[in-house]
Amino acid sequence: EKGHGMDHLSFTLDAESYEKLLGRLREHGVRYAGPVPNRGALGRGAATYFYDPDMNMLEAKAYEPEIMAKYDVEDPGATARRKFLLGK
Repeated sequence: EKGHGMDHLSFTLDAESYEKLLGRLREHGVRYAGPVPNRGALGRGAATYFYDPDMNMLEAKAYEPEIMAKYDVEDPGATARRKFLLGK
């Protein structure tokens, strides 16, 4: 059985760009999950997940301490995030 390709594409942003992205997602009514703290390539960071128009899952992540302090919430897990994003 063939896989479905990549799981998601992740981008690392600085704190200012991360906050601007969250504002743009809200402004444009994009459904997103996060920010949630989780481990990434550079350690623990705050992640936000959303789909692009072609239904590719994207992850934006910031690692700055001020972002982690601001968004210190529990991660519901990948399955719960995906269901939320798809409206299930």
